[in-house]
Amino acid sequence: MPITPTTIAAVLLLIASIVDTITTIGALKRGGIEANPVVAWMIERLGKAWPVAKATPLAPAMWLVWRYPDDMRLAIALAVMAAVYGLVAWRNTQVE
Repeated sequence: MPITPTTIAAVLLLIASIVDTITTIGALKRGGIEANPVVAWMIERLGKAWPVAKATPLAPAMWLVWRYPDDMRLAIALAVMAAVYGLVAWRNTQVE
């Protein structure tokens, strides 16, 4: 697959998602609570498997990247999603 803005945005999204998950685990260990009710439900119901469920929405996004690697609208959407995950990860680091 060629390196395009869409593939770069997809990689950034994957990295941001992983960092969000890692920082969420850290925040929870420090006594924080999960603010997203869907993820909180996953944590409660799935236990240690919740990161797998949290990652499932990335699959359709990656399929779209594979299918439309040159779509600038997709690149922008993925970049926005990556930025949101990044902000959440940063916020997780602020939990004491």
